Amino acid sequence: MKEYLYFSKRDRKAIAALTSIVSLLIIVNVLRPFIFQNKNKMHLPNDSVLYSDYHQNIASTFAPSEFEYKKTSSSQNNVADSNTARKPITIPPTKKFTDKTQHIKNVVDINSSDSASLLPLPAIGPVFAGRIIKYRNRLGGFFFKQQLMEVYGMTPETYSAIIDMISIDTTKITPLQVNTAEFKQILRHPYIDYEMTKTIVNERNKHHYISRKDFIDRTGIVDSLLIRYIFTGN
Repeated sequence: MKEYLYFSKRDRKAIAALTSIVSLLIIVNVLRPFIFQNKNKMHLPNDSVLYSDYHQNIASTFAPSEFEYKKTSSSQNNVADSNTARKPITIPPTKKFTDKTQHIKNVVDINSSDSASLLPLPAIGPVFAGRIIKYRNRLGGFFFKQQLMEVYGMTPETYSAIIDMISIDTTKITPLQVNTAEFKQILRHPYIDYEMTKTIVNERNKHHYISRKDFIDRTGIVDSLLIRYIFTGN
């Protein structure tokens, strides 16, 4: 029995080495999930990247800010004659919207109607009706139907569909009180940018404007449509 259980020095070294290898393999197998867990994680961009990407994706969804609108429209403010449409409008053939037009009994006056009264118009939903009212309030009212094309999101197709169902009562227009209005109130008008507002207020502070000619001579503003908003009825 002793002969069978006897191990030489060389055998003992081999057994010790084998035992060490087995032990090492067991330890590695136990620690393996902890060693490689970082490699299995999904690497997401940080919050600032996600925030930036989000805004890039939705940037075209919403209407431009008031300041951005003024920058894009300021080039139109000094047009010699704005009594016609400010931009050429190409109107496609009128489309029929039988789902709404059958409910319209009377022509809708867009200078006095509330947003609910605009809803029966073709392709006009609550959001777009609200935009029309908001833009009308900034203008003081519409002089021409074509000004609806200045409302954010208005397309030639929609304009063509509603043109015969709307009317404009210019007696409902609220004049822009440049002799008494605050700086921000004047700046809010879609046809007036920041530099024009400064000029109007600076000259007004010297003495009030008394006529169209007086206003043009002192400010250099010759936009006849804008001047009509200031001197309505004159």
